[in-house]
Amino acid sequence: MRRRGRRDRGEIVIDVLRAALDGEVKTRIMFKSNLYYRTFNHIFSELLDKGFIVRCNGFNGKFLYKTSERGKKVLEAGMKFYNLINTSERN
Repeated sequence: MRRRGRRDRGEIVIDVLRAALDGEVKTRIMFKSNLYYRTFNHIFSELLDKGFIVRCNGFNGKFLYKTSERGKKVLEAGMKFYNLINTSERN
């Protein structure tokens, strides 16, 4: 799915949802999705508010964040969309 240049908002959302699939602390999600703190917080807060990511109790008093079932559907649809776009650009 990667292409050269800047990612658009949809690609960033997909990267964040994918990074949170198995449940991670917020910092790891930010690193896995390769975002700066400010950008990550803005998008992550929206995903949390809309229910695409849920907060779970973790270990040592830390919270884990995981992609919800609703978020998995968005992730799947987004990946199909970008795969379709990328294959039609090559033809």
